[in-house]
Amino acid sequence: MIDYNELLSKYKSALSEIERLKKENAHLRSRLSVKTENDVVSERSPVLTPDDRTSEVAVDKHSSPEKKIALFRALFCGREDVFARRWYSKAKEKGGYQPVCANEWAPGLCDKKAFRCAACPNRKLLPLTDEAIFAHLAGKDALCRDVVGIYPMLPDETCRFLAADFDKENYEQDVGAYREICDSWNIPVYIERSRSGSGAHAWIFFDEPIPAVNARKMGEAILRQLCEDQFTAPYHERIKNYIVRFDA
Repeated sequence: MIDYNELLSKYKSALSEIERLKKENAHLRSRLSVKTENDVVSERSPVLTPDDRTSEVAVDKHSSPEKKIALFRALFCGREDVFARRWYSKAKEKGGYQPVCANEWAPGLCDKKAFRCAACPNRKLLPLTDEAIFAHLAGKDALCRDVVGIYPMLPDETCRFLAADFDKENYEQDVGAYREICDSWNIPVYIERSRSGSGAHAWIFFDEPIPAVNARKMGEAILRQLCEDQFTAPYHERIKNYIVRFDA
């Protein structure tokens, strides 16, 4: 079995080779004036690749909804055949996420007292649509019931990104240390404040699908280093609080 150091070394080598090939490809294309299929962007549904994250023509608040949605899809590449949406109960003052079902609350089809959703014979999961992403980005619902959740592990057990969720005490210190380690290992990472305002998410995006187990091992290697640098408690006691689970 490949250990963490060997996995990290292979990952860094792969990154270096990818950067070299990108530069060589860009140089050849500029000399030949060749356009690839990804260069042709339709007006109705623009196609953005992961490279557009750092391109000079950035997506900003003035960009069209179509381009913002396309960027979202390019970054958060997960299962397209199913997605989750946040629910919230005012009576119980609690919320969570569940897969979106076309038959939810439909008379004669949905009986939540008789069946758990996962075991319902009439369950009909809906695919992720541009309309759902638009509602997620617009954020018009005061109770955040328009927030969508992505299932990152693809049917072939690969993934395109890794997320770590920091929401415990001193989360700012933890996520800051996590970012410093990623920087020192030459791993691009993006930090955002969580919806609650009292936590943070760390995102690592991959240019192509990689085995989900390898992504998780890389995340655990980062957290192992973080815990060895910052804490006296065994690293595994804290790792379980951070890495987002892949299983749907």
